This record gives sequence, C-alpha cells and structure tokens, in this order.
Amino acid sequence: MNLSGQAGSTKGYKHTLEFGLKRKGILNPMADREKSAEFIAMQYKNKKGINNPLYGLHKSKETLDKIIKLVYVYDSISTSFIGAPQLNVLNILIWEKIP
Repeated sequence: MNLSGQAGSTKGYKHTLEFGLKRKGILNPMADREKSAEFIAMQYKNKKGINNPLYGLHKSKETLDKIIKLVYVYDSISTSFIGAPQLNVLNILIWEKIP
C-alpha cells in the first residue's frame, strides 16, 4: 500500500535521519522475530525451479568473465605454471592443463 501524501511513485524519496534512527535495533518492528517453519518452507518453495526469477537464464561469456575469479596454479617447488580453468563452448568451467 502506498502511504505517500502525494499520488504517484515514491521512487527516489529520501527518508529523514530521524526515521532511520527510529527504525534501528529494537525499535524496528521486525527485530528479533523468529520466522515459522511454514514461512521458511513457503519462501523456499516460492523461489525454487521455475519460480526463481533467474531460472533458465544463461550468462554470456562476458558476464562470466566479470564474475568468475580465475585461479592460476603454479608448482610450489619450481614455480612453473601448471594450468588455469577455462570456459568451454557451453560456458561450463573446465580445467585445462597447459603443457
């Protein structure tokens, strides 16, 4: 429900500092509340499989390059380079040993 004094969107509205201070810690109405097992089960069910907003989405190679931190492996004695993980054509991370 929109409780704004004006009609329209509240996007971009900045709360006052006083409002923020009133909602911290025990003054927050949701502080220290335990969620029931039914509620947790419902939340889990609502985001599983096809209900998940990211279900069926495939990340591009560029996106995977941004989010994957590659690990380069070196031999600890000779400090020679052993290999690094690579993405194959299906964007699946595989290990390729580099000769």
